[in-house]
Amino acid sequence: MGTQGDVYKVISKMTYLGQECVNIYHYMQGALGGDAAELADEFDDDVITTMLPVQHTGVVHEGVEVINLDDVADFATLNVNRAGTNAGIAPMPSFVSWSFRLDRATRSVRNGGKRIVGVCEESTSGNSPIAAIEPTLAALAADFAKTLVHGTSGAEFIPVIVRRNSATLPDATVAVAGASFVRLSTQNSRKA
Repeated sequence: MGTQGDVYKVISKMTYLGQECVNIYHYMQGALGGDAAELADEFDDDVITTMLPVQHTGVVHEGVEVINLDDVADFATLNVNRAGTNAGIAPMPSFVSWSFRLDRATRSVRNGGKRIVGVCEESTSGNSPIAAIEPTLAALAADFAKTLVHGTSGAEFIPVIVRRNSATLPDATVAVAGASFVRLSTQNSRKA
């Protein structure tokens, strides 16, 4: 079980058009104690559920892996197996993504970002989302910035941006002050 201030790394794994797509998030343990399994459950119930409507049905969320960076005994893997719910007939390539900015609370780290795969051409007009999908993108941005509270235990997990000087532990952690949808973009690491 984590203790207040512990930092968790959440690895969200998806497949789309035959490619594995990964997003990494970080959360800090709040005042009410919890563990990696509770964070995995809440991330699936809250963030992934909000994400599904902006993703093509070809996107499959395979699983969520959560690692407490401060406690080697606190980790969990949750098999998700949930597909996007946007049934558009023209899925865009895996490198096309919805781009979000995570706003930093201080200048000690740069702003964070998330690129969400599974954009349908029908969800866009030119280089922008259509009006019908904008509220869902705004709701997803709000989920990226909010404290996740486990429905049963009440455990709190606060979204943070981390800066690292090594591959393991962060050397600075700053709360996410807000998040917003930025634009239709690309993720270069997903280009073949």
